[in-house]
Amino acid sequence: MHGPARPTSCAPRQLRAPAAARPGSCAPRPLGPTHTTSDRDPLKFAPDGSLMLYLQPDSPGAEKEPNRLPGPASGGVAMTMRVSAPKPQVRDGRWAPPAVRKAA
Repeated sequence: MHGPARPTSCAPRQLRAPAAARPGSCAPRPLGPTHTTSDRDPLKFAPDGSLMLYLQPDSPGAEKEPNRLPGPASGGVAMTMRVSAPKPQVRDGRWAPPAVRKAA
C-alpha cells in the first residue's frame, strides 16, 4: 500500500492486517493472529514524505521491515483501518485511504 506524502490530520493512526485463513478468521503466525502498526511505530517514510506498507509473508529486507504487515503466503488478507477522532472529510467520504495494490 503506497500512501501520499506525510499523512494529513484525517489519515489513519493504526492499520491492522489479519491474515484470513477462511472468511471471518485469522491464520496463526509467529507474531500472533494480527500485527498492528500505529503512530508509535518507527515507520520509514520515503524522501518525498510518502509511505509504503508491505503486506507479505516474508521480510522485504531489513530496510523495509519496519513497514511490513505480515500476511499469509496465500495472499488472503483482510485489512482494517481505524481512524480515531476522524475529521469531517473522513466521516463524509471526502477522504479515502489509498488503494491497496500489488507492488511491481
